[in-house]
Amino acid sequence: MEDSNDPLAGDQSEERSQSLAKLADEAARARMQAVMASVQGTEGAAGHLDDAIGAICKLIELDPANVDRYLELGNVCKQRGLYDEAIAVYSEAIAIDPRCWIAYQNRGWIHALEDRPEPALRDCAEAISIHPSVTTRLARAEAYSLLEEYLPAIADCDEAVRLEPDNPACYAKRASLLSEWFCEAESPDLLRRAIEDHTTAIRLDPGDLQHRRNRGRDYLDLGCLEEAIEDLSHCVASEPDFYLNYEIRGEAYYQAGQPKLALSDLDRAIALNPDSSYAFEFRSKTHRMLGNLSKADADEQRWHELDPDFDDD
Repeated sequence: MEDSNDPLAGDQSEERSQSLAKLADEAARARMQAVMASVQGTEGAAGHLDDAIGAICKLIELDPANVDRYLELGNVCKQRGLYDEAIAVYSEAIAIDPRCWIAYQNRGWIHALEDRPEPALRDCAEAISIHPSVTTRLARAEAYSLLEEYLPAIADCDEAVRLEPDNPACYAKRASLLSEWFCEAESPDLLRRAIEDHTTAIRLDPGDLQHRRNRGRDYLDLGCLEEAIEDLSHCVASEPDFYLNYEIRGEAYYQAGQPKLALSDLDRAIALNPDSSYAFEFRSKTHRMLGNLSKADADEQRWHELDPDFDDD
């Protein structure tokens, strides 16, 4: 009778498990290093992502039928900007598991980003048919928005809200789409609807300052300067070292005819982020409003250097 408790087989299994665990740890560590490099603005994020890709490829060699490994590899390729490679990896995941809705969803998003509308929407529709959820609805809404098809994008957000009426992400996504649409259609009603959604998101998730910052931005675009300044002042008080709060409030003060307050905010924004063309643009305009023409010219030159595709209009 053959002995099923082969100690050699057990040793090999244990060695394989240890190899998988070690490679998984290497991949996770490399991805975290890439995130930290990106957040801190230091070089090396791409190299860390390449390290993660290498580790995950070795994981797949050891465990070729594990769909989660392909999803992880596709996500890192997407993060690295290797879109064709990511699509190939997600396709491999689908070949292994034809009901892998995450692979369809992510592949569809890349198709949309690469301006391939038909495969994008086909993949997103397949993801929804397999897993009709808020996640897949919002993913298709993102695909539609990348294609600048706002009506069906908002319809998907409406369905997401119906599915999870207490999920702030549904309202935040719909608000962002309405704001994007306003940039093209210039209809104030779109911004008013966006502000309503921001307000709901704030009520549901008051700790996420992005909702309040976005509402302040939309108040500013709507010309409601007092409300914009109030929202952004809340963000400044809660996040005193985040440059974007000062940039947007600085523009709001400029639009409100308060150049000294605007200048103070824009100085702070540039100190926190010296490469912000937005801050240099409005500090240039603020200096001009104050009659500081040489400073205005210097800031305008720096603005154009940082944003060579600026529009004079």
